[in-house]
Amino acid sequence: MIDYFCTIGQELADEIDQSSNPLLIGDYMANKGNKTMKFAKFTKQHIRDGTNKTKTSKDFGNDIISSYFLKLALPYIIKPLAYKVINSLEKRETARAISMFKNGEKISKENYRPISVLPVISKLFERLVYNQLNQHLQMIF
Repeated sequence: MIDYFCTIGQELADEIDQSSNPLLIGDYMANKGNKTMKFAKFTKQHIRDGTNKTKTSKDFGNDIISSYFLKLALPYIIKPLAYKVINSLEKRETARAISMFKNGEKISKENYRPISVLPVISKLFERLVYNQLNQHLQMIF
């Protein structure tokens, strides 16, 4: 099942007619400046801001940490948390994925969709990466 989800994206991309897509041909964005993006080092302030913007909930992911607890503990764990976020980006750590049945015949793998079970720290990480990516895209557009 995991092999199916890992290969379906490339299979779908291979079906796209690149010659008719204006985003894939010619010099689109040729004069839009530097297209290279490098992530800036996350600071404690980035971690604080990202945590404060996270919805407060007592629900938790597979790490058994709620956003409520994370906000309470933040002053005491901010340094190791910043280290974890930086390492996650460098090591490209991913979420645990499970298959969720949609509809139809249960024996057909096409009737399942992948669901990522994200710990609260991953949600914080996602917000920090989003902020930097959004800033980069606003600069080039």
